[in-house]
Amino acid sequence: MAIEPRIRRRAVTRRSRQPRIKPNFSPYVGIDQEAWAERTRDLINAHPADLDELVSVVLKSWGSILESTLGSGFKIGTDIFPRPQILGFPSSRTHTP
Repeated sequence: MAIEPRIRRRAVTRRSRQPRIKPNFSPYVGIDQEAWAERTRDLINAHPADLDELVSVVLKSWGSILESTLGSGFKIGTDIFPRPQILGFPSSRTHTP
């Protein structure tokens, strides 16, 4: 008696689906990657906060991320190395330090 191999159907997951169309809210849309640094400088210069305040908020945020623990003590940057996009937040959120 021959045993028929099981045919496993691939489950459709978020990763196996076609990418959804995302709105282009990024200030870098349509700009060559070589020009991103200049675009970043323009955005920083146009921001109402001064540079010292921006640097302070960014360093405080990264310090908080790197000191945080997940689960039973896993630390980002020591035990877990997520891709940078995972650490992003929607631009509609505001953060007040």
